[in-house]
Amino acid sequence: MTQNPPNGAGEATLQRRSISMLIPVYNADCSALLADLLAQAVKLEGVEWELCVAEDGSTDTGAIAANEAQLQGAHCRHLVYSQNVGRARIRNLLAREARGEWLLFIDSHMRVGKSDFLRTYLSAPDAEVVDGDYVVAADASEWSCSLRYCYEKACEHRHDAAARSKQPYAGFHTANFLVRRDFFLQNPLEESFSEYGYEDVLFGARMEQQEANILHIDNPVEFRFFESNSRFMDKTDAALRSLALHEDLLGRHSRLLTLYRCLKKWHLHLLGAALYRWRGEQLRKQLCKEDRRPSLRLFNAYRFFCFCAQKQKR
Repeated sequence: MTQNPPNGAGEATLQRRSISMLIPVYNADCSALLADLLAQAVKLEGVEWELCVAEDGSTDTGAIAANEAQLQGAHCRHLVYSQNVGRARIRNLLAREARGEWLLFIDSHMRVGKSDFLRTYLSAPDAEVVDGDYVVAADASEWSCSLRYCYEKACEHRHDAAARSKQPYAGFHTANFLVRRDFFLQNPLEESFSEYGYEDVLFGARMEQQEANILHIDNPVEFRFFESNSRFMDKTDAALRSLALHEDLLGRHSRLLTLYRCLKKWHLHLLGAALYRWRGEQLRKQLCKEDRRPSLRLFNAYRFFCFCAQKQKR
């Protein structure tokens, strides 16, 4: 941990004095994000801080080298794991490795847009979890054919603090949040979620069971770049497998699961599974095209059909 000397001007405003910034990475060059965080961290007065990156079985040597180049100071650590252990476990490993009283988790593909990003977290009112969430900050003309971009823009209204606070546990995401280390170690992410998706939904559900104090604030990171449509569809399929596998754990905390259970009363889940077998592959190919604006209605239909098929397999 590195501590900058206190400065009377900023000392009274900060509620937290010890933070570990934790970035899980898989084959991603997150050097720009690391530079964002370091530029703000070195200006903090009287705060112990560290920046830790965990390579979760990354094989892209160029990306690993770029990340390593940003992590040369004594306050930085670069943890390289030879095997991919999954989104939940890598975050749990980072939490155990961390030395700070507070843990700030940020997804590797994000960027920091606010000049007072770290200070906002450190001065936020007391809570076991503080969720800053994310915003879409990309050129619409450049990304108009991106399925992920269109999906995130359509969900944008759910991401401001006021909207998330209406359903504080359901509105939680792991893309950018601060959590007290001892609380997280007592309530780690569920490691049976080895594939992409829904580990954050379960964490929110378990916080609700415990009536944990979660604070939603407008302190977002920025979503500026998006994966290919085919890659996003791979992630979607993985998330649907996770949802089908962990239905009992997730209960009412998934909109898709709620819809499925409602339509199941009229046996429409059987129709959904049949439509997936009939047209699923064709729909998927259409959604993967990179030369046209994707249809979110088609995407949502695909998700429901695919989930019905996944449930029928089990």
